[in-house]
Amino acid sequence: MDPIAAAVLAGGTSRRMGTDKALVAVDGVLLGRRVIDALTGAGCHPVHVQGGDARSLAVLGVEVVPDRWAGEGPLSGVISALEHRAGDIVVAACDLPDLDHASVAAVALHQDRDVVDAVVATTDRRQPVLVRWNFRSLPRLVSGFESGERSLMAMLDLLVVAEVAVDAVRLLNANSPDDLAGR
Repeated sequence: MDPIAAAVLAGGTSRRMGTDKALVAVDGVLLGRRVIDALTGAGCHPVHVQGGDARSLAVLGVEVVPDRWAGEGPLSGVISALEHRAGDIVVAACDLPDLDHASVAAVALHQDRDVVDAVVATTDRRQPVLVRWNFRSLPRLVSGFESGERSLMAMLDLLVVAEVAVDAVRLLNANSPDDLAGR
């Protein structure tokens, strides 16, 4: 199987963190770099950062691609990533300090990946922070976005989705400095 591309969503405002989450160091490694390493460790290639400030995110060492609709939320980032790669793509949030390559691989390589619109990681619920998006879902995602939808969860509810159970600790996100206390 050919490697699947991946994107790290980094276009948010990081209001609660107070600084760009992708550039916060955890155990000496930037959050964005930790996610990139989990994606590449699972065999994803190429990996790029989607959205955010290209100048500051350049330190992550991968291509930074602007969102088609900057500041319009993660659905805009997913659409932009699909358009940029023109193929299936694994998308992960930039604020997952404990994401590991095994969790990424479980989503990326799921047996139903070619017959569904998306493969989504789940804990006690769907976790849109780690999803393999099938390129054929793009027209429905764009249509939903252009109709005013901004929620990834709402869009996943409209698609044919496979769910992959992932250890909840792997998908705990860091929204504020308190979420990283003690690390």
